[in-house]
Amino acid sequence: MNTRTDEIFVRKIKAYGYHGVFEKENREGQWFFVDLKMSIPLTEAAETDDLSKTADYARAAALAKECVEARPPFQLIERLAKAIGEKILAAFPRVCAVEVAVRKPQAPVGLEFEDLGVRMAFTRD
Repeated sequence: MNTRTDEIFVRKIKAYGYHGVFEKENREGQWFFVDLKMSIPLTEAAETDDLSKTADYARAAALAKECVEARPPFQLIERLAKAIGEKILAAFPRVCAVEVAVRKPQAPVGLEFEDLGVRMAFTRD
């Protein structure tokens, strides 16, 4: 059995969302950026050139975007990352694990910074 695990990644998925603890964030919204790193064996897909043997990265990116755009909003980006991770694992049975990074570069934290976010890892049970 092939135990090799490869990766599919999508970086900087840009979507507008309304997540945050402040009412202004929920009302006005802001841009969020999502990175996905999916652990998945890719040998069979590489050998057969068959999309069903991999995870469709366009669909994965669309699922992440849907989570960011969903209403009602979450207060925490940790909860947003969890929702994205759960959706990816549910949609792609071949994915063994997924790492989700959610960045909120305009977070109202009261000081200047370059970037802010969370990174969470999810594995299949």
